[in-house]
Amino acid sequence: MSIISGALLCMLFAFTCGDPYIALKLRPNQMSCFQNDVASNVLTRVSYKMELLSAKSKNKEAENGPQLQVEVYDPMLSLILSREYTDSGKVYYTSDQPGIHRICISITTRFKNKKAQVSKKTLLDIQNIGAANYTALGLVEKYTNVQLEVRRALDSLDLITRWHDYMVKREQRFRQTTNAINWKIFVVGILQILLLLALGYWQVWSLKSYFIAKKLV
Repeated sequence: MSIISGALLCMLFAFTCGDPYIALKLRPNQMSCFQNDVASNVLTRVSYKMELLSAKSKNKEAENGPQLQVEVYDPMLSLILSREYTDSGKVYYTSDQPGIHRICISITTRFKNKKAQVSKKTLLDIQNIGAANYTALGLVEKYTNVQLEVRRALDSLDLITRWHDYMVKREQRFRQTTNAINWKIFVVGILQILLLLALGYWQVWSLKSYFIAKKLV
């Protein structure tokens, strides 16, 4: 029993204290996209860092300049952000409308050896936050530590409220769609029953007419 408890504690510790990043394997000229479902007017922070996968790749000399291309699309697939970044940093964008936003990333590192096939592991951490930098916000607004924590809590509460409203609207749309589909299925079922009745009546009438024509009745 103690061994099982120890294993569970180790798993819990690894889960809570482990690396929160999502690992992706990227190659040059390869675009990878993922989705982020957020409410409207929500600031999203994407923290990232890239690592070379093999020792051979580390020996290849790369040219200086941006190494990661990031593109963000809104639910209508309109481009709202397109920029090149270095090998590590943070990307911020604010959602103008609720829904699923697509975040696409690709490697833009240019190596002197153009035939070199270099793979990179990109680590991502996506969070919906209230402000980009609360420290800078506290300096601008001249907040005390308590006021800054209250502001952070209010932003978190506002984020939760907007997310709840968004989920309520999604549930309403889902319920409307479900009701519409159920109504269509009901109508199609009634039409099928009427069609079967009409077909049965036609078969009986045809068989009766055949018997009368052959003077079998």
